[in-house]
This record gives sequence, structure tokens and C-alpha cells, in this order.
Amino acid sequence: MIALTRDDRHTAELYRLGAVSVINTTNELLQARITELTEGCGADAAVDCIGGTDGEQLVSYLKPNGTVISVGLLSGITPLWHEVTRGTQVQVKLFWLKHWVERCSQERWEQVFHEVIELVRAGGLSWQTLGRRMN
Repeated sequence: MIALTRDDRHTAELYRLGAVSVINTTNELLQARITELTEGCGADAAVDCIGGTDGEQLVSYLKPNGTVISVGLLSGITPLWHEVTRGTQVQVKLFWLKHWVERCSQERWEQVFHEVIELVRAGGLSWQTLGRRMN
């Protein structure tokens, strides 16, 4: 996992949680660093919680058939996914936790939260296991 941040405040924690690399985007050229870390192949997937142009730029860091999972809009700006993925083989999947939480009982929310935390601790978290837990 490559984690992106805008400052070094959480870098140590991100490494502790399993990041292979943490890129501070205010200090490093993101495209060059992603290229270096992936040996020119691009990342398999990206999780975007920002939206806007920051989210849209993630498409260019992915390998063909990569996936962007959009989980939020902290910027308040909806990315133009259909435009930035045109001519690429990148897929975008929308998952906005707010919508899931609104449909979910408190009991189910707590159950999924604990399952996800255990998966993280065991190193067994993948896109597939997370998707199954959220259904």
C-alpha cells in the first residue's frame, strides 16, 4: 500500500498500519514517485476520499484495468469520472459510506466495523473481502 498525505503528521502511523511507502505530496513529485515505486507499471487501485481534481488525478497513477474506489468528497467537488477515465481501462466504483450507514442498523454497523478491524490486524483485508462485508 502506498499512502498519500499532505504533511508528515500521520506518516509513522501509516507505516505502522502497513503502508509500504508514504508520499507527502507537498514534498515529492507524485507521478515520479508512483512510477518508481511500481517500477513503471502503475498502482492496481486507489481509494479516493477527497474528490475534485485530486481524486481525478489518481486515474493517471493506475495501471490498465486499475480501479478507483471513490469513498467520499472531502473537497466538496464531484470528480468528472466519465471524462478522466475516457480512453483508459480504469474503472471507477462509487462507495459513499454515508449512504451505507443511512441504510444500516447500528448492530450491523458495529459488526462490520469489528470485522474490518480484525481483517486489518490479520493482514487479510482486500477489495473483495471488504465488498462482501459491506453487503
